[in-house]
Amino acid sequence: MSRAAAPLQSAAPTSSGRLAIGAMRLRVRHGQGQLPPRMPDGTALAKAMREALTGLVDPADGSFWVIRSLRLPSGACDKNDASVLAALVAAQVGKALRKVLRGELVEGVRRFPDRSAWLAELMLDHVRGAARGHWLYASRSGYDAVPPQLLPRMVLLDDPATAIEALALMQRSGQLADLVAPILRDRGYTVVEVSAVAHDGLKALGFAMAELVLAARAAAATADH
Repeated sequence: MSRAAAPLQSAAPTSSGRLAIGAMRLRVRHGQGQLPPRMPDGTALAKAMREALTGLVDPADGSFWVIRSLRLPSGACDKNDASVLAALVAAQVGKALRKVLRGELVEGVRRFPDRSAWLAELMLDHVRGAARGHWLYASRSGYDAVPPQLLPRMVLLDDPATAIEALALMQRSGQLADLVAPILRDRGYTVVEVSAVAHDGLKALGFAMAELVLAARAAAATADH
């Protein structure tokens, strides 16, 4: 078997309930010396998706899904029928999503509560150095070249409403410090993480404040002279 080049199928976003799917890339393998199967066009693929995903999710479910890749069954393209291939692709997507909805783990498929949760994880992974080249964030691969200290500004400019929701989500979950602390450290600031409940970091905070007082007194004494 050899891999055949296949065109990028840019289907217009289709939805079923709150579920929407944009572009998909189809790659097929075929026998050596055989012509590649006919590829469905965007309209056919969108129609097949709509039929396969009807009733899959609750209309009130605002989940955000990221799918890396899915494998079609062996022999899926034997009939060289574009409509059959489109139906099989749609059925595989629906099957994978149903597994995830049942709580099963599916390689290459992630479900987030909503788009803001995905964006929050993207920002956190970016400052941790874990987002570059990751398939979860392929649609925002342009951020790979953005320095961590500029990322929040870029995200706010690109998608203000979702970015604000993502930042609020991090604040509620106690993860906002995980985003801000590395940025402040990169700018040369001393960062002390404190928990008033667990009393963690209070001593370090006291030392840091004492250092600031001493530095201010030294600066004032220098200015007087």
